[in-house]
Amino acid sequence: MASVGHSSLVTNEEQSQRGWRELARDAGVNVVANLIAAAIIYLLAVAGGYLNANPWIIAGILTPPLILAGVAAMLYALALLGRWGRWPWLALPVVLLVLAGTVVVLIYLHKWADPTW
Repeated sequence: MASVGHSSLVTNEEQSQRGWRELARDAGVNVVANLIAAAIIYLLAVAGGYLNANPWIIAGILTPPLILAGVAAMLYALALLGRWGRWPWLALPVVLLVLAGTVVVLIYLHKWADPTW
């Protein structure tokens, strides 16, 4: 029985394109996972005294998680205190404080990495 309007058959070309997209996605996820694992191993090796610390590498490793934590804290503050919260007037000051704290920590981290900066 033929269906009208939609073809349920997937062509070989569509399957091939989907396969390449999935391969690219999986490879990208693998690269990111390996970079995260390498960063954790490096930090553990420095903490254990097996490697000498390179401040710029440590600053580079810690910067993205700090930025993500700041963004997550700001989104949480907006959700908690924002339009549907109990104190909507407090949302903007809290978000600005979290943003300022994140920036101060990042500046301190980079000044630690290079005191001449």
